Amino acid sequence: MSKFTVSEKGQELGVYEGETAQDARDACAVAAGYESESDMESKLESASEFEVDRVLSAEDYAGSENLWIQAIDPDNTTPFDSVSFGKRVELAQSVMDSNE
Repeated sequence: MSKFTVSEKGQELGVYEGETAQDARDACAVAAGYESESDMESKLESASEFEVDRVLSAEDYAGSENLWIQAIDPDNTTPFDSVSFGKRVELAQSVMDSNE
């Protein structure tokens, strides 16, 4: 399962889990008291303005040298190829946890 940030008109509504972005959109609508996003649209008689972005995981950062350098190790103190994927996942998770 992935995590997605759902927002509307620039306002973050929350982080929801789902297999797809649509699952996250539906979960957000359910949290607001509707059965799904389509149920919400039907009852409000207007199209949803939900915007959805997937939240990157430690595995995403550990698997991409560009993401690693940009977000986890911009000073290149732990060069991407010098540590195993598993260790990069641990380091990325540690950085992500410290930023929460």
